[in-house]
Amino acid sequence: MNTARDSCISLKQDTLSVGEATPQHSDDDFAPGLFFFALFGCGCICMFVAAGAMLALVATFMFIGLAALGIFSTSLIVALRKKSLEKGFKTLIVLFCSSGGLLSLAVLFPFVNYIIHWATFEKAVFIGAVIGASSGFALGQIVFSIARRLFLYLQKKMDVNE
Repeated sequence: MNTARDSCISLKQDTLSVGEATPQHSDDDFAPGLFFFALFGCGCICMFVAAGAMLALVATFMFIGLAALGIFSTSLIVALRKKSLEKGFKTLIVLFCSSGGLLSLAVLFPFVNYIIHWATFEKAVFIGAVIGASSGFALGQIVFSIARRLFLYLQKKMDVNE
């Protein structure tokens, strides 16, 4: 067998002659599955962008509310007056939890009172505010102690010596 001759023959068989027509290809490469997958991906991206914008808006309103209530300025004054960042942070946490508890239970307790009928509306608002402020104060103390212990634990793990 002559391998040079066989390769020439196979080369002639593989080449396309000028007189032959080109094979017909469909220009319709539309795939509905890929289209719906891309549409789903774009929908997820839009949903996550909207969720991020909503979280940023909520955080902005929360900071504006804290500034309007004077919680930031009070904690800053305590930190500067006591010359301790820890005491200022504790003031921020305790005031935030106390005001949050006061507002939430002052609104929630009258609805519970409407169902159970313990007291008048005014007494229910007052009781809810007192319970909310005291439970918020206790929660603030607990959150601060947990945060302080967590900070000390992480500081010990990282071997940061100040």
